[in-house]
Amino acid sequence: MRPIHHRLEGRVRSHIFLCMLAYYVEWHMREAWRPLMFTDQVQQAK
Repeated sequence: MRPIHHRLEGRVRSHIFLCMLAYYVEWHMREAWRPLMFTDQVQQAK
C-alpha cells in the first residue's frame, strides 16, 4: 500500500466515504457469516 495524497476537498471526502463504506461492508459480512466462521467456538474454548 502507498500513501494517498488528495488535494481537492471532493476527493478527500470521496476517499473517506469509500473507507467507511469498506469498513461497513466488512462488519456486515462478519456479522452475517458469524455462524459459519467458528469464532464462537474458538472464544468459548479460551
